[in-house]
Amino acid sequence: MRVFSPVKIGGRRTETNLTQAELAMEAGTFRVYIVEPGRSRKIPKVTMIAGIAHALDVPENFFCYQC
Repeated sequence: MRVFSPVKIGGRRTETNLTQAELAMEAGTFRVYIVEPGRSRKIPKVTMIAGIAHALDVPENFFCYQC
């Protein structure tokens, strides 16, 4: 089973020197949708994960780990 890990969004965002607003723009969404998963309040939809992964230049499964 794969589990989404929102912590990796912030870590990779920091590595790429993107602000939350810049990442949101690159991912085609709003900043609130970048902040919420980082606070573990919401799990984004698969399409959102794909957009964030593309913006951060990582594969979609980068944000998941196996149980």
